[in-house]
Amino acid sequence: MRIILAVLLSVSAASAHDGPEDRVRQLTFEMARTGNSPALFFERATEYRAMGDLENAAVDLQNALHMDGRALDALKALAQTRLEQQQFAAALKAVNRGIELLPAEAQQGNWFFIRAEIYEASGRNADALADFARAFASSNAPPEWYLERAQVQSRLGLFEECIAGLREGVRESGSAVLEEELIEALIDGGHFTEALKRIEPNLKEARLKSSWLLRRARARIGLGKSSKKDLITALKELNERISARTAEVTLIIERGMVLGLLNNPPAAHADLERAISLGAEPSLLWRLRRIIDGDSSGTPAQRADYQSAIQRTASPRYRSADW
Repeated sequence: MRIILAVLLSVSAASAHDGPEDRVRQLTFEMARTGNSPALFFERATEYRAMGDLENAAVDLQNALHMDGRALDALKALAQTRLEQQQFAAALKAVNRGIELLPAEAQQGNWFFIRAEIYEASGRNADALADFARAFASSNAPPEWYLERAQVQSRLGLFEECIAGLREGVRESGSAVLEEELIEALIDGGHFTEALKRIEPNLKEARLKSSWLLRRARARIGLGKSSKKDLITALKELNERISARTAEVTLIIERGMVLGLLNNPPAAHADLERAISLGAEPSLLWRLRRIIDGDSSGTPAQRADYQSAIQRTASPRYRSADW
């Protein structure tokens, strides 16, 4: 059965301003007083996750599943927790068990999206795209789904598919974030003229202009036009915003791209290393790496890998998990 949504009255009546540490203490006391239950383990795991204590959260979720092996809420939370811990095999075990247990009429999109995230994080981009397709087919997609899928498609060089998906996402949601990613994809895919038409109004309205100047420079380079003025202006703004000690990782990545386009590979590589040291996600770094290394995405082998994954996983079979 599912995790019970309402737990014991004495637990749910706790004051709203209690922090996660207080709730953990209260729940631990309640479990000692009344005995363990899947609901209490699940709630305490939720508080542990809020504290960033992923290991204790995972232990509580496993305990909940030992008591109720069909608890879908606990399976989903365990998959997400193991993903955050980068324990990908354990995350896949949990999400596959959840998909297996879902009733036929259930909305499966969220589960497929979680599994796609696990595949993406573990470097299985083609398998991730196959599950993104399932997620979109079975549920209404929020903007973040479009964004996550687009990032994988771009890294595989599937720019036309990426652009088409982002166009749909912008049309459905009107998201400014998706509009920015669509412009990036247009540049990546060689649609420089359309990219410039979308960049200009945004550049005029932006208070901080470095991101838009970088995009315009990349589009102009693609058209064989001069971009040095835009790059130098962007670099000046970025240097003013980046301090020696602290900075947003996205600004460091942008500066690395600018430096790379200004033909300063050592400085660009230094910003890449700094971004990595600050914990930048790989999904944020691939364009900078591409500029530094002169690497091209979307080789025929990558496209074949994607198509193979779609065919291989068209009728998936899932193993049962023993909780």
